[in-house]
Amino acid sequence: MSKRILSSCPYCGKKLSYLSLMLLKRKGEHYCYQCGCTSNVVLSRALLALASAVCVVGFLIMLLFSMFGNHEDLRGMLWVMIPFAVFYIMIPFCVRLEPFNDRIYRQKRVPKSVLAARARKAQAAAKPIELDVEEDFSAKFMKAKQKAAETMQNQENASE
Repeated sequence: MSKRILSSCPYCGKKLSYLSLMLLKRKGEHYCYQCGCTSNVVLSRALLALASAVCVVGFLIMLLFSMFGNHEDLRGMLWVMIPFAVFYIMIPFCVRLEPFNDRIYRQKRVPKSVLAARARKAQAAAKPIELDVEEDFSAKFMKAKQKAAETMQNQENASE
């Protein structure tokens, strides 16, 4: 059983790219164009712990550099920025997509263009349904009369 590092659509399983997860992290919902469903964007709880650890490490590096480092050199600022850059790179790995609990809400979130395309496809594939409606007596009588006339003609043609 392989674990996926990056998140994927909870409905169809389509994997999302690193860049799309990076752009998606601030949005509350994600619409999958493959399956037409909308899912919630949830940030992992580990992200908060990782952010606090990065702040502490950045503070310690700044404190050590201010006590022991050369203040005229700008490399000290670079050393403080490295943990924050690593944190920023790690954010898409903490983004998850979860399905909505309410199925009706998920269906309402589908754009109108997708719904129209689905309706056209269903209409093209639809077959006409014959309803069993009772006809009035005169129509039944006329059909029976025509059927009897046809059978009589078939019998006369067969006897000749």
